[in-house]
Amino acid sequence: MLLIYTLVLSLVVAVLYKLLVNQDEMKRIKEETNELKEKADEAKRNGDIAKMNHYTTEMLKVSSMQFKHNMKPIFTSMFLFMIALSWFGVAFAELVIKTPFAGFQLSWFMWYIIIAIPATSVFRKLMGAM
Repeated sequence: MLLIYTLVLSLVVAVLYKLLVNQDEMKRIKEETNELKEKADEAKRNGDIAKMNHYTTEMLKVSSMQFKHNMKPIFTSMFLFMIALSWFGVAFAELVIKTPFAGFQLSWFMWYIIIAIPATSVFRKLMGAM
């Protein structure tokens, strides 16, 4: 049952991320960051420290914009996780998962982490969320 709840929560987080972040803007920011990185690397190869510093400063500004765009889904996800994990802690407190080949046991929280991180990544990739 924990597996189903984890997958559902991961899907909800991925959908929220897709809805709350302007995907076109994130794509533009990512492309701009890559361009600036290439220009900074070329300036470094040419020994032009002033240009390299300029491009690095611009990359920091663009990264700051990316961070701002990610804050809304991060806070929303944190709110959902606090509610869900407190409920999981009560509902699955006694759950111990035995690993068949490794020979050790996992708590519900470790099992949640092992499932949630790749599941959220896969859902985001399938939905095209940046």
